[in-house]
Amino acid sequence: MRPADISTPLRCWPALLLTPLLALGMQSLAYSLVTPSCARQSAAALHAVAAAALLLALALTALAGLAWRRAAEVAQRRGEALADREGPRDLFLSRTATLVGVFSSLTIVALWIPLWLLSPCT
Repeated sequence: MRPADISTPLRCWPALLLTPLLALGMQSLAYSLVTPSCARQSAAALHAVAAAALLLALALTALAGLAWRRAAEVAQRRGEALADREGPRDLFLSRTATLVGVFSSLTIVALWIPLWLLSPCT
């Protein structure tokens, strides 16, 4: 299956559902890694968790952003490839998923900032 063949909902649902879970999971995993990081006097594991969560969230957001662009093109053509009711639904879903992904990515960055500024032992 080519990437162009993937439907809009399949591109959007991961960004809509998984990116907020990534932010929460990153925070939980970071909290659980504080004690081992303090024992080793190294915050590398904490930074690795934050970086991995951010990269995955950005990838899922990019998929939703591509779906937004495709849905906007289809909406301009007014129903060539999709039924009339699917066009506005896909556009709304892709916009919402992209914006949720962006918000979740910004949340991950905001949660990562204290890791740069504070020692894990404080």
